[in-house]
Amino acid sequence: NLLKIVTIRWKAEALCMDKLTLKSQTMKAYFVTQNNDAFVQSEKFGHVIQHVKANPKRFSMRDLKSKLLLTCTDVPDINELDRIMTALTG
Repeated sequence: NLLKIVTIRWKAEALCMDKLTLKSQTMKAYFVTQNNDAFVQSEKFGHVIQHVKANPKRFSMRDLKSKLLLTCTDVPDINELDRIMTALTG
């Protein structure tokens, strides 16, 4: 599991996520958007948005003060979290 956590963290960093948590079967990912307009307009971020739109019952995104919060429900374990992060990174 330790190696899987490291690879998940790399995937999160590739998507400009500065914090990723899994608690009570809910993933919360915080995107750094302040001074990061290039990422928000990138193909990677567009892929994340498409994934969220394709799965509205499971994913939600909302704007906080200086960050975007991506929430995903029904994430029972680290293996599912890895699958989600792989799908988001494309």
